[in-house]
Amino acid sequence: MFFASAKRNSCRRAIPVRRNSWMLPMNAQTTKADGAFLFPEPSASSTGLMLSLARAFQAVSEWSQRRRMAAELGALSDRELADIGLTRGEIGNIVHRR
Repeated sequence: MFFASAKRNSCRRAIPVRRNSWMLPMNAQTTKADGAFLFPEPSASSTGLMLSLARAFQAVSEWSQRRRMAAELGALSDRELADIGLTRGEIGNIVHRR
């Protein structure tokens, strides 16, 4: 445990400074070094969390696109749907097949 510097004639106690595992001790040599501000590799649990969040974001994005596609196709008239070779009953199959 490291202690913050305190004045010699001070009545206060030195306050302990908590250091996290990612904090590097800083001095004149480490601040000029190339790797002074690099963080360690992420742990497996944080990588798994990031993958889970990415998958959730992708699922929400795909759901939004399907919803938008269904709304746009549903707004077309039967004549316009026939022009592109669809019927109103096929909209759900096409949207969910994507």
